[in-house]
This record gives sequence, C-alpha cells and structure tokens, in this order.
Amino acid sequence: MMSYDARHFRPTAYLLMLIGVIGYAIAAESFLVLAVGVIGVLSNALLVRSGRFKPIPRVIANGVTLLAAGYGYYEIHILEQVPVLEIGKFLLVMQLVKLWELRGNRDWVFILSLLSPLLMVAGLMNTASIWFGISLAVYLCVWLYCCLLFHLKLEADAATAALPVPGEKSSPEAFRQDQRGLGRSMRKLTLAMGIVGAAGAITVFVVFPRGNSGVLGPLQQFHASLTGFSDSVTFGDVNAIQQNHERVAYVKVWHNGKLVEGTETLLLRGGTLDVYRPSRGSTTWQWIHPAPLPQGYPAAAGKTVPLSEDRPTDTWRQEFTLWPNGSHSLFALPGVIEFTPTETVGRLAYSPIDDTLHVGARRDRLEYTVISSNTLGDARSEFFGLLPAEMRRQHPAVYEFARRPEVSGAATGGASLADRRGTRDEPSPLDAQIADNIERYLQTNFQYTLDLTNDEALAGREPLEMFLTRWKKGHCEYFAGAMALMCQTLGIQSRVVIGFKIGDDDYNDFTHSYTITQANAHAWVEVRTTDGWKTFDPTSSRDADGPRGGARTKFKQLLEFLEFHYGNAVIAYDTESREGVLSWLQAKVADLTNKVSDTATSVGDRLSDTSRTWLIAVIALGSIVAISVIRAIERRVALMKRAQRIGIESLPQERRIRLAEQLGFYDDLLQLLEDRRITRAPQLTPLEFSRSLAFLPTDVYDTVLRLTLLFYEVRFGGAQLSAGKQKHLRAVLNRLKSELDQANIKAQTAH
Repeated sequence: MMSYDARHFRPTAYLLMLIGVIGYAIAAESFLVLAVGVIGVLSNALLVRSGRFKPIPRVIANGVTLLAAGYGYYEIHILEQVPVLEIGKFLLVMQLVKLWELRGNRDWVFILSLLSPLLMVAGLMNTASIWFGISLAVYLCVWLYCCLLFHLKLEADAATAALPVPGEKSSPEAFRQDQRGLGRSMRKLTLAMGIVGAAGAITVFVVFPRGNSGVLGPLQQFHASLTGFSDSVTFGDVNAIQQNHERVAYVKVWHNGKLVEGTETLLLRGGTLDVYRPSRGSTTWQWIHPAPLPQGYPAAAGKTVPLSEDRPTDTWRQEFTLWPNGSHSLFALPGVIEFTPTETVGRLAYSPIDDTLHVGARRDRLEYTVISSNTLGDARSEFFGLLPAEMRRQHPAVYEFARRPEVSGAATGGASLADRRGTRDEPSPLDAQIADNIERYLQTNFQYTLDLTNDEALAGREPLEMFLTRWKKGHCEYFAGAMALMCQTLGIQSRVVIGFKIGDDDYNDFTHSYTITQANAHAWVEVRTTDGWKTFDPTSSRDADGPRGGARTKFKQLLEFLEFHYGNAVIAYDTESREGVLSWLQAKVADLTNKVSDTATSVGDRLSDTSRTWLIAVIALGSIVAISVIRAIERRVALMKRAQRIGIESLPQERRIRLAEQLGFYDDLLQLLEDRRITRAPQLTPLEFSRSLAFLPTDVYDTVLRLTLLFYEVRFGGAQLSAGKQKHLRAVLNRLKSELDQANIKAQTAH
C-alpha cells in the first residue's frame, strides 16, 4: 500500500473543481463566471504539470479576498443583486485564491470540504435546471472518489514521513500488484459508498421534504427578465432587444373536454394597459394600467373560486405550471369562469372589467387551473384615457395619420371612415370596420424587428409617432401601442393587452402541453365595438430581420419533457407531494394484494382435483429448481472469492473457477494460519511464505511446506486432485489444526 503514490488525486481534484465551476455557471447563467473559473483552474494545472508553479504570497491572496468581499457587498446592498448568487461568486474567487496559494494538504482540505461543495450549494439554491441537476450528480460521484483519494494521499504522506523507503528498494512486482489491486478497490469502495449515500439521500428526500417556505428563502430573489413579459410597455431608447428564451410556464389546454394538441394559436392574457403617458420625471413614454388591484377573493389550495355566473357550454380548460417571473399577473384565456389553485395563494385579485387575474409576490412555482369561455365581455373601460379632443391635441401627428383613408378606411365620396364616424366616445357601428382597416394597414405596410439601432433617434419626439411616420418597423409593443393610440385619438375605446402568444411551434408532444418562454411575450389590442370587445393583432408577419426561428425538434421537446418532470418530481417536491406519493403507494399495494387474492381464488375455483395436484407438483419442482440455481450461484460466488484470496483472480474466468475448486485446501490452510495471526504479506510468494514459518514446530512446518508444494503442482503443473485425495487433504488439515492448538497450549504453558 505504501508503494502506491496516489498520483491520481490531483487530476481528479482539478476535474472536480471544473465540474463545480460549470455547474455554478449554469445556475448563475453567466459565461463570465464559466470563463474565469475554467481559465483559473486549467492554468494552475498546466503550471503544476510543467513544474513552474509557485504559490502566490499570502498578502496578495488576502488582498484579492478582501476585494472580492467588498465587491460582493456592493452587488448585494447597492445594486440589489441576488444574494446567494453573489455569495457563490465570492466562493469561486476564494477557491481560485486557495488553489493558487496552495502549499500543502491543509489547503486541499479547504477546497475539497468547504469551498467547492458550498459553491454547488449556492448554485442549487437558485436554479431548477435539469442540466445543473445532472452536473450535481456527476459532481457528487467525483467528489466522493476524490475524497477517498485524498485520504489515501494523507496516509501515504504520513507513512513516507515516518518510514521513508527509497524507491529503488521497493519490489517492482509488489508495486504493480498494488497499482492493479488498489485502483479496483478504490472504485469498488466509491461505488459502495455512493450506493449507500444515494439510498440515504433518496430516503431523506422522500421522507423529509422541504417546506413551503425555506429558511434560506430571503436570500433568493427572482427578478423580471430584461426582455419578455412586463407589467407595463415602455418606449425609451432606440436599441436592439435580444429575445429571452427563459421558460415561464407549461400549459395544457382542453376545448370542451378534448385535449388541444398544438392545433390552436392562443392569446393568454396577463394584463391590460389603458393609459399612454410620459413616465414621471422623464420623457420616456409608456402604456400603464393606473388603477390599483381590486380587493380580490380568498384562494385556498384545491378550492375553486367562481368568477362568473355564466356557465356556457363552450369552455376551455387550462392547467398551468407557472414559474416566478417577477410579475403579479396570472395568465389565462379571456372570459374567466372559475379559478382553482393547487396551493393557497392568499387573495386572488380579479377585475371583471378587463378580465385579468393577479396574486401577491411569488417565490415558488404555482400550479393552477382556469376555466374560460375564450370570449370578451362588453363592459366600458374604466380608463378611457383623455377625452378625444385632448388626445388629438397631445398627439396631432398620430391623429392625422389615423384619419387617412388608406389607414382607417375610405367612405363614400373619398372621405375617411374616421371623419364619417365623428368624435363620439361611445361605440359606433363603424368602430369594428375602422379597427379592421388599421390592423390590416399595419400588418401589410410595416415590418417586424427587434433592432432599431440603425434608425433615426427620437430627438425628443414621441416614439409611436416616429414608428408610424419615420421608422415603419418595430416589435409587437410598437404595433399594439400605435393601433390603440390611433383608435383613442379617433374616440374609439381601446386598450393594449399584454401576455403570451403560443402556437404549434410551442407545443411539446412529450408533455402534451404548450411550453411558454419569455420569447412568447406579446402585445395586442382590444377595441370596444357595438358587439362588445374584439381582439386585434396588428403585428406584422413581415420580418425585417429574417426568419425568427425554425420548428422545434423532437430532441428539444424531449429535453423540455425531462426538465418538466425534473421540476415537478424533484424541485417542487414538498410535504403535500410526499402525502400524494404515500397515498399512491398504498393504493397500488392494496390494488396488487386484491388482484393476487382474486386471481388465486378464481384459479382455485376453476381447477379440478387433478389440476390442483399437478399445480402443486409444478410449484414444488419449480422451488427445487430455484433452490438449486441459487445454490449454484452462491457456490460460484464463493469460488470467485476464493480465487481472489489465493491470488489467481487474473486468470480467465472458467480456469479460475476450476483451479479454485482444486485449490480449496490451500485456501483452508491460509485461513487456518490467519486464525492464529499468521498472515502472508502481499509481496511474498506462497513458497517464500511457507519457508518463513521455520519458527513453527517441525511437524507443523513440514506439513505446511508439503501442502504448499502441492499447491504449486496443481497451480502450475496441471495436477488433478481426485475426490479421495481431497478427502485425505481435509483430514491432514484437521490434524494440522490439532497440532497448532497443542503447540499454542505448550507455548502458553512454557510461558
């Protein structure tokens, strides 16, 4: 054992740190963290391998640590970043600092037992990604193996310090044997400990689930994404927006009890925006909903909240799994009839005027079911904005643009439908036709783009005016905002609706649900007509940037399927889930027991006396065969272990088994001597070992030597031991045992 130099420890330690860095980078969604961590570890490994590594001075290490701590404090308390993620960055810096100032085993202890595991814990607290889950499982296996290697390194270092042995005096054969056997033993030990640890972890996970609110919850924060869904629509700088493909929710939809399998394009409402005005204290314009949320209804787990007295026959059922996104909005098709959460959400704020759902701040995933009619009502908007005359005064260019016959439609005699409508603020029979014309005009004459960086700057001008008169391209917020503003200047009640638009490309065949990402965030328009509110989507399908994405592949859907079930079964597992698992197991066991009992009773009733006799005979014969097979397996396992004990484990399997049967007497001899605390050192051959026993009584020594020579005849000479010869050898071993016992008695008496 001392001849093994534990040289595999350092590469394994580097691999462990790289896996930790990659896992944390996945959790933090930061390429910079990945680059810094990987470069820091690999450059250290290269310097160590080339022999040019020199530890950095303690002063520099302490200085870097203080700077990292100060930067973390600034990020958390000044910039209000997520605390646990910033703590993880600090742990990463500490790990790199400790690696670069590494001088001995004590520094490895800090890295392996404290810094590296805590880095993974920091990532675990802030992500539900299945990729992080996979990296964590790999990390734990490598961490266990690395810790075992480190323990071996400590033992080897201590042995070398206590009894240094020059390398050239070590037996090459013993060194090779140690290398061959130790690696296998380490892998077996790692596997055994991993199985025990995994079993314990699964037991703890299933029996002791997390609560609904964690102790570390205050350290974790969820912020709305920079792109995607937001509770308001703001028009400010002219820039390029990158689509955010972060997952928001999964939703299964049924129409009149039939599963909708991606055949429908759905608009899921999140909120309505009624007033267009500049932000306070700035020149940035935005659409907002200025009213406070209504008082709402209590919404307890599993309790249905009725929100409408109408019970239409045409209904849409939606089952949502919604992740925190920094918004109070819940999403649903219009015409909400009832709402059912799977857990208590406090009070549900519902506005029947704009038909939207809101709850308090959420830190955890929320599952809820909504029944909708997918139709809009006709209630007057409580925020019609300014009077049409004031709207025209504030946005004259928009009003003049909307009055054009080619925009709002042409009436008889060349006038526009807008002029024919007049300035009344109540719905007109022309409103639906005007809205249709505006929608069609924007769709056919404007282009969709996320990049406005090459266009004319605002220069203090109102952004929707620039969109209509100069740019003629933009993203969905510009299209919806411009149409709603044009309608309002004409006296037509309208509002911008924000939510998500999902279609066939978003349907996952594995989960049988739509996958909603931030890239699905959308804005459209609702206009109040004489027939109630109608939906219009003026966003152009003419893409100024080219195609916005291809069809989803089956592989991507499979990954979403795995991540969905990982989130459901692992991330969201809590006390309520445990009760469900236990109830399911009890039901399955009871069902299986009943089925077995019913089957046995049914079979017994149908069988005749002769058939019962044959059945009993078959069962008895099967039991005898099963016992014979089990005993044969046990015997084979015992022979494999014997082959390992006597040192023939490197032979082919069949020859190893055959020799183990023949050499059972030598295995019994070694066991007999080990019981008397006489063991063979690994580096000694059997003959060298037997000749080292000259201190034993002469008769005993001669017997051991003869048995050893017989071992050589069978092992290398091909001699075969008959059954009679093996019986004789057992008698010799019994006599040897008695002689050893008498020798021990005599020795004790003489003493």
